[in-house]
Amino acid sequence: MDAADDLDEDELLDYDVQMSIQESCQREHLKGTGRSEALKLVGAIKQGDMLALQELCDFPAAFSQVDEHGWYPLHRAAVQPVALVLETVLYGGVFQSDSGGKDFGGGDLPDFSSES
Repeated sequence: MDAADDLDEDELLDYDVQMSIQESCQREHLKGTGRSEALKLVGAIKQGDMLALQELCDFPAAFSQVDEHGWYPLHRAAVQPVALVLETVLYGGVFQSDSGGKDFGGGDLPDFSSES
């Protein structure tokens, strides 16, 4: 082995250690307050439970919780097939927290259902 190979191995090992530390910190963050709402939110997104999603809009902090894979609820909502679920997550996560719980822009959610 030459010095370049040793350097590459050291860099990979450093990266692996950093990732391990980051994952550990994320797991600890997941155990924090509001975790039960975040779990409910992920379940509601997966099931397309609009009633539960609307109720969870009262807990905007749940929308900023990442899971063990680093995904936010918005990521989950974006990959599921129901557009209304994505709209609700956008409203609950962005509009609620950015505007202090008030309607964003003084109006209702835009209607994306007619777009193709």
